[in-house]
Amino acid sequence: WAIGLHGGLTRVNDDFKNNYIRTGGFERLGRVSVYRYLSPNFNLSSSLSAGDISTYNTIRSQTVVTTVRTGDLILDYRFFAEDNVLRPYLFLGGGVLYADNFIRNADYVFTIPHGVGMRIAPYGERLQFDINVRQDATMSDMLDGYTHGDYLDNYLTYSAGVVFTLG
Repeated sequence: WAIGLHGGLTRVNDDFKNNYIRTGGFERLGRVSVYRYLSPNFNLSSSLSAGDISTYNTIRSQTVVTTVRTGDLILDYRFFAEDNVLRPYLFLGGGVLYADNFIRNADYVFTIPHGVGMRIAPYGERLQFDINVRQDATMSDMLDGYTHGDYLDNYLTYSAGVVFTLG
């Protein structure tokens, strides 16, 4: 078993993505995770996160900040066994996202979190540093506060943290 604490920056990808790039900006997100090692190459984790995402809505000419809370279950595939200092991994899972902004009522949507990461374990298995890039693909077009265009909304999280192995 292990516990992870992460902090990160989010960036939304929605119908207004070109305008968001022009206005720029990242929002903050925090995550706590519990890991269960299934085998030398597979981990199962459950995490809770909280933070914000923002975009510039050209229809309303305003920045929309959406508060997000997620809970998910993820399977990690580690390329190397635990005796390596560098441990790249891929992950894929499913989860639920709570989103709330001032344009639309709060709502729950299904997400598919997936991404890549690297664990760095210079002190062995007990303490590991973790960096990852995660995309939460949603089945919704409401994160930016406006149903518009042909794309479902999703967001990226760039995060870093520590993982403590308990036993």
